[in-house]
Amino acid sequence: MVRSTMASTYGNTGSAQEQANQATLKREEEIRALMDEIIGTYSPGGSFGAGTEAMIDRQKTKAIGQGTQSLISSGLYGSTMTAGLGTAFEEDVAMPTRLKLEDLRTQKYSDALGQKAGFVERIEDQSPSYETMANLYSQASSAPQESLSDWLGKTFSVQGNPNQGAIDSENRRKAEEEAARNQKARDYAANLR
Repeated sequence: MVRSTMASTYGNTGSAQEQANQATLKREEEIRALMDEIIGTYSPGGSFGAGTEAMIDRQKTKAIGQGTQSLISSGLYGSTMTAGLGTAFEEDVAMPTRLKLEDLRTQKYSDALGQKAGFVERIEDQSPSYETMANLYSQASSAPQESLSDWLGKTFSVQGNPNQGAIDSENRRKAEEEAARNQKARDYAANLR
């Protein structure tokens, strides 16, 4: 009886483990896809910084327009200063902004790659402890034909309920407290006489 129960348990554990492994693989694939999307955002040519580039282009157009207007007002529009407006904007505003953006993109890209590497490194195959199952099966197969609860009780020193040891301990503590209270009451009663 114990042997057939253990064999059934062994088979059920394998099936449950397979379902758990499939769910874990599905979550792993979802996380990998999300990480790949993040890495793609920060990779060279990714979408990170596209808004900043658009803002730089708008600001450049605006700065050149304002600079040109200023040169016209001062009568220097036809001079070589007009040609230098775009270059001045690139050197003073666009280039430092792009360098900071590239530093940030590189840092985020590196962080995302590191996080993915850490995730992959922490992946462990989950499997039942076949050693424990084999030991239990071995013990069960060598046991005389008895009920599973009797065998579990003998094997784990617990009769029937897996929490019985804790229950017995709690009951023992309560009985000791009750005995101590009764002894105090007897002592008190003896002192009154």
